[in-house]
Amino acid sequence: VRDETLVVDNILLNGDMEDGATNVFTSWTQTAGTWTDSSTRLWHGTRATTVSASGAAAQLTQNRFTAVNIHEMQGKTLNFKGRVFATAASVARLRVSFDGGSTFTNGSYHTGDEEWEGPGTMYVSVTIPSGATTITFYCEVADGGTAFFDSLYAYIGPIYQYAVPTSILTPS
Repeated sequence: VRDETLVVDNILLNGDMEDGATNVFTSWTQTAGTWTDSSTRLWHGTRATTVSASGAAAQLTQNRFTAVNIHEMQGKTLNFKGRVFATAASVARLRVSFDGGSTFTNGSYHTGDEEWEGPGTMYVSVTIPSGATTITFYCEVADGGTAFFDSLYAYIGPIYQYAVPTSILTPS
């Protein structure tokens, strides 16, 4: 037995999609498409989120950092992972942008096998570039596709916040 929702230093807010009411996703922004809660198809807990994209790719985003103190993260590895369900291949993926949405680092598309694909296949792992101004996470579904997202998490590391002593003194 293991708790897959316990992620040390998870920087996403509401990555498990459990907070918020129908059509209102706490900490997430619907930039395209109409995203809804799902209580029937989910990976963990009582909710997941879903969208049927029509007319354009549907996106659900979360911007976690702006230019303030982002220099501490530059050169570190960012990992964005989660669970995705899709019934057709090449319609759902995870993405990250470091410039507010002009350029992206993309994860692999879901294979469309009507199963939940997990963090071993649904992920983005990338070094944060020196010119980064933001870090925005994307759940994306291609036009005409339907997908579900659940148990998302992201972490950067290591980021040291305190100086590590070179020696430890003991009392005499």
